Amino acid sequence: MSNTKGSLHNLPELVRDTQLTVRFESNGKQHYTLHIPSSGRSPKIERWVSRKRLGGGGQGVVVLQAKVVAEQGPPQLRAVKTITLPDGPNETNKALYKRELEAMAKFSQTKYSEQFVKFLGWFMSPGLIHIAMEYCELGDLEKHLSTCPDDRLSESETQDITIQILSALNGMHEERFCHGDLKLANVLIMSTAPSWWLKLADFGLSKRHETVVNTTAAKGTLNYMPPELL
Repeated sequence: MSNTKGSLHNLPELVRDTQLTVRFESNGKQHYTLHIPSSGRSPKIERWVSRKRLGGGGQGVVVLQAKVVAEQGPPQLRAVKTITLPDGPNETNKALYKRELEAMAKFSQTKYSEQFVKFLGWFMSPGLIHIAMEYCELGDLEKHLSTCPDDRLSESETQDITIQILSALNGMHEERFCHGDLKLANVLIMSTAPSWWLKLADFGLSKRHETVVNTTAAKGTLNYMPPELL
């Protein structure tokens, strides 16, 4: 059992306000994350347990967690991305995590709720940072395409999807953010045909315009990187 309320340095207020106070417990078979409310007349501690791994890559591992409740009914689910913090005073790498938290907090505001995966808060454990977000049961566009005939969608579906992606990117650019790792696996599906609804996810390589120092740094996914970075 342990209490964790660590923090990264120099975080924007918007990000600091979304940090969760947690405690970790284990009964020998299951490992639980307990969220401890900081206020309220009758605060209720939430208990979450990991179900399965959803994916992973260079920016972290994502697992599916379920909320443990006594009553019957559909489980409340969330996705949690876990990132290993670098050892030592490597401020360049730590800045990546700060920017990801800032971007997620920024684009989880109500006006962006239909375009970006909702951010549910973040917390820390020794050497790790955990980012909780809404779970999209239908998965991502890359996996969906692998189930389509000839790995293709119809022209009208492609137009609908493209418009939604460009609209989300336009919203980011208006706020002087760039995504930095746009790819099919980072486009999550809320609903499919006849009414497509997509959300952008994974801000691990996002940047604000004023923080861009070297635009030729080779970061991203190989098959999706622009030629000038290769």
